[in-house]
Amino acid sequence: MRQLASRRGEAVLGPQDWHRLPRSSLDGAISAFVLHYGVSTADFGQIARQLRPGAYFAANYFKGDDAAIELLTQEIRGVGLALEYKAELLTTRGASNPLLVFRKSDRQC
Repeated sequence: MRQLASRRGEAVLGPQDWHRLPRSSLDGAISAFVLHYGVSTADFGQIARQLRPGAYFAANYFKGDDAAIELLTQEIRGVGLALEYKAELLTTRGASNPLLVFRKSDRQC
């Protein structure tokens, strides 16, 4: 996916590059089909630090049930991002796939 995005002219970062980004350097972040594999609290914290105040983190949670999504939401809230929007994506028949949009508070984390 990174190679395809790069060929299309998109800015692409590998994991090592992403971890080196400075605090408050991102206007937003998107994660597609990643959360259901498990993301560490440290990585969520890194995303929160790199987002500018008021910026958004959007992700889907493929096959996540309500209990798993609630645990994830609490974990992400703990690093300074609040759930602002949740809606079921109608892209996968027979499987839950909600879009979750979190917002960093306007104050610095």
